Amino acid sequence: MGKNTRGGKEFNRLQEALHENKRLKREISSLRKQLARLDLDRHSFVKDIIDEHYEQEESEKITQRIKEEWKCKQCGVGYLEINLYTKVNETWYFRKCNFCPHRTTSQQYIPDKVQGPMKLTAK
Repeated sequence: MGKNTRGGKEFNRLQEALHENKRLKREISSLRKQLARLDLDRHSFVKDIIDEHYEQEESEKITQRIKEEWKCKQCGVGYLEINLYTKVNETWYFRKCNFCPHRTTSQQYIPDKVQGPMKLTAK
């Protein structure tokens, strides 16, 4: 019989990834604790950066929730975006999937009542 050349502490690729992930989580936790201990009043620029980052994270979560809420029922991949257009000096809209050709019927646009992701216009 051949001798086992691998040591008992060697990891396979999945174990390496899990081990690295745990290490990074501990490091992130440690850094967050260090940031919490800082006197942010003395370092107002750090506080501004942190607040901006938290606002950006929050807006991304809201955007993802809205996209999930308006997911296309036909393809299940895309989401329905609001497309605005003018018709006889009034604003109308329809929702169109950004992945497949599915769309809804046109309706009059009332900004307070219509919710969902707007189509980004190319400029």
